[in-house]
Amino acid sequence: AWGDQRFRLYTTDVATGAHTQVDAGDNEISRYAWSPDSRYLAYDVALTNGYMQVRIWDAKAKKSFDVSDPMFDSGFPSWDPKGKYLFYLSDLAFNPFLDRAEARFIVNKATVPVVVALQADGALPFAPRSDLDPKNDEKAVAAKGEKDGKGSTVPAQPEEKVEPIRIDFDGIGGRIVQVPVPPDNYFDLRAVAGKLHFIGVENEGMMPPDGESEEEETAGTLFTYDLEKEKLSTLATEVKEYDVSTNGKVLVYRTDQDFIRVEAGATSAPKAEDAAEAKLQLSGWTVKINPRDEWKQILREAWRLQRDFFYDEKMHGVDWKGVWTQYGSLLDRIASRDDVADLLGEMFGELSVGHTYHWGGDVRRGKPVGTGLLAADLDYDAASGFWKIRKIYAGDYPDPKVSSPLARPDLRVRPGAWLVAIDGRPLKKDEDYLRRLAGRAGQEVELTINDKPALEGARRIVVKPVGGDTMIRYATWIREMRAYVDKVSGGKIGYIHLYDMGGLGLKQFSRDFPPQWEKPGLIIDDRWNHGGFVASMIVAHLDRKVFSVYGTRHGPGRVTEPNRSRGRHMAVLINRQGGSDCETLAQEFKDFMLGPVIGTRTWGGWIGIRGDKPFRDGGGSSQPEWGGWDPKGQAWQIEGHGVDPDVVLDLSPDGFLDGKDEQLDYAIADVAKRLETDPLPLPAPPPIPPRPLVPVK
Repeated sequence: AWGDQRFRLYTTDVATGAHTQVDAGDNEISRYAWSPDSRYLAYDVALTNGYMQVRIWDAKAKKSFDVSDPMFDSGFPSWDPKGKYLFYLSDLAFNPFLDRAEARFIVNKATVPVVVALQADGALPFAPRSDLDPKNDEKAVAAKGEKDGKGSTVPAQPEEKVEPIRIDFDGIGGRIVQVPVPPDNYFDLRAVAGKLHFIGVENEGMMPPDGESEEEETAGTLFTYDLEKEKLSTLATEVKEYDVSTNGKVLVYRTDQDFIRVEAGATSAPKAEDAAEAKLQLSGWTVKINPRDEWKQILREAWRLQRDFFYDEKMHGVDWKGVWTQYGSLLDRIASRDDVADLLGEMFGELSVGHTYHWGGDVRRGKPVGTGLLAADLDYDAASGFWKIRKIYAGDYPDPKVSSPLARPDLRVRPGAWLVAIDGRPLKKDEDYLRRLAGRAGQEVELTINDKPALEGARRIVVKPVGGDTMIRYATWIREMRAYVDKVSGGKIGYIHLYDMGGLGLKQFSRDFPPQWEKPGLIIDDRWNHGGFVASMIVAHLDRKVFSVYGTRHGPGRVTEPNRSRGRHMAVLINRQGGSDCETLAQEFKDFMLGPVIGTRTWGGWIGIRGDKPFRDGGGSSQPEWGGWDPKGQAWQIEGHGVDPDVVLDLSPDGFLDGKDEQLDYAIADVAKRLETDPLPLPAPPPIPPRPLVPVK
């Protein structure tokens, strides 16, 4: 069985090579499993409502049957080895989680494993039973001779004869029962003899405190559920993925560092002396490759992926076969992986589209030596040879990851102080202090600070320099811009800058919007935005209409329904350095008439991408797949042109370097002018009409 890029599922007869289309969905079909007798194929398919549905295809009848309810997102079907049940995961448990700051919710930990009885006369597990009931002989036989459940090795068992499976499809969707485990964020269900395996992950949010990237692989807990004992066990933690052998006897899971082999159905990870034996030793493996052959394959693969997944089958009118003829002719002249990268960029450029990226691979680079930074501006004094601290970038203090090491108030370091020595050694004339901090990021460093450019009377402090200070300087800039807007507008206009339309941008909006919601004016700074996918969530929040203003008899009536909604004069700033989903926000502001868009035209790279098809050397490329058109079906949106501002206004480089931001100043003046005409106050409560009881006549 196999699925293709056109969202179809096929089977192929190995003997004849004949292909049979099983089904087609609204997205790629990639999870499917043959029944033990190889007659039935269970799979999940994407529906038009955005959910997945579990189905079974009968190879004999050449027909598919629905198994799960389309009202619930379901997937990961797996067969009972004995052919009595089908297991899958389904989002059946809805427990809305409320936001701490806003009147909104998410659904989290909604998934449970489900058991389907394949035969109409079959018994479902987990039924109430009396202690006086006789033991189930079949279960006792199945359990006899099984492993001890601790991952120990048992002798190989002879292959069992597979009996034909009977499935009664009439009413199959109703013959289900939930596995009695707490709902969670489960995925990747596998059934083995008498046990279920699945992974559960904690929802850590888009910006977890440990600073892991949004792109990093999800690590979760690998569970084992004993169907007879009705017991859930933790097999291993920090598991990235796992798989079970075809015969259902061996399970291998991957952590960040290792591949671990255990028996399928094990209930705990190997301990002590067994742990070393369970690890797959890959350190001694070598693979012989011919780099030139590999480079040729990578270039061809990249060309083919665009051919198969590019959103326009006509390839923007480009002769894509001719492109391969042109660039393929250079294959024998490639001398390095950097040549491959150069050719990929040139070849993708033929499509005249944004988001055609390529990255990584087996590139050879020297080891970089980082420099510890203080996230501060220092000026050199030629007379003394010491450095004067001009500005300390506090950033988002007290967050140590986004603030200067000098920002701690107990260090008592302020602008105007002098750096005179590092690690007890006085700075020399004409010496850049950063030389002393080479390779010292994250390490304890002793700084000698004085109020004057001299060693006498100096004091010593210990700090940990940071490896990079770009985000610290950026966070400081945001605070300064917000304070500037607040001061110039007399506290009437709020300011929010969005770094991207991903985790950080949503964090910024979630943090900065609630404390400024009462202001009747708001500027959204969308410049230099790195893109993402959350713009429509932000716009929907800003576009809420007030239904009610309410309060108590002693309160001022500052609560609105929906929560923190109000009339608001807004403006958006854009520039040519912003693209992708930040263009969504700008265009939605225009289309929904939420406020003027001010600045320069965005760069016009909007078609959605994935990056899930790596090259053989670990690199990869993206294929623009999801293009969008307007609701009237008249034109494709944004891509190739960008979003035109309502007010075209560029920055003057000299002025911006001196702290003057013409675009921001224009937005402040525009919003302030509208506030003068219509100040949008929240209304005071009207008189409450008397309602005395009137006797019934």
